[in-house]
Amino acid sequence: NKVGFEWGRCNEAWKRMYDELEIYVKEFGNTRVLRKFPANPQLGTWVCTQRQNYQKLLKGDPSSSMTEDRIHLLNKLGMEWKIPKGKVIVTTINAPTCDEYSSNCVNTEKIS
Repeated sequence: NKVGFEWGRCNEAWKRMYDELEIYVKEFGNTRVLRKFPANPQLGTWVCTQRQNYQKLLKGDPSSSMTEDRIHLLNKLGMEWKIPKGKVIVTTINAPTCDEYSSNCVNTEKIS
């Protein structure tokens, strides 16, 4: 593919979501996908999962599915691995807000 990475069959679902994120970044300019992104709820969940798996990897948790190759690819898209509390962004107009908030998942916008 265009980033020069060879994909195995077991990574096809991950690659498909990565491609969705790439489209999102081209449209919105960031990786702060709403956890319940109305246009593609699966993408928001997937991005949140990537952040969680990255944190697990940093802590040495063997249940993490994050790899160095995935980190490299996500960094190419400008992945923000942790969204600071209070710095939450909505990327769609009239997007619904969510009651629950995780510092690794984006739900609402706070404008300063």
